[in-house]
Amino acid sequence: MKTAKAGETLTIARVIDFSHYSALIAVGGDGSYHEVINGMLARVDGMRLPVGFIPNGSGNDLCNSLGIMNVRDALDYIVARTVMKFDVLRVLADHETEETVPGGSERFKYCRYVDVNTCLSVPAKINVGA
Repeated sequence: MKTAKAGETLTIARVIDFSHYSALIAVGGDGSYHEVINGMLARVDGMRLPVGFIPNGSGNDLCNSLGIMNVRDALDYIVARTVMKFDVLRVLADHETEETVPGGSERFKYCRYVDVNTCLSVPAKINVGA
């Protein structure tokens, strides 16, 4: 088992040898989950693992959206090996199309993923219009 210090979460998910693990388990809040997902999706080898979330943040938006309301729910899902797919939003920086984004380790500088609140301010715009 590998544990991360503050700021290491993204790097670990990006470089850890996945052949030794069957899942990644993130304990934290939305920022921690964001880092784990971005780190995994930025892997040069393209390998993926299921990611388990144990809520321990101040908001826990992602966990709440997935029906994981507390630590007990999270552990129940993990032990049962429950897998839920959800979409992420890919964001390109300084590039108009994905074809122009460099490959390999450079890709991460220009391509990130958003896993929480990808509504792009639509609720705020609806409120303003109302």
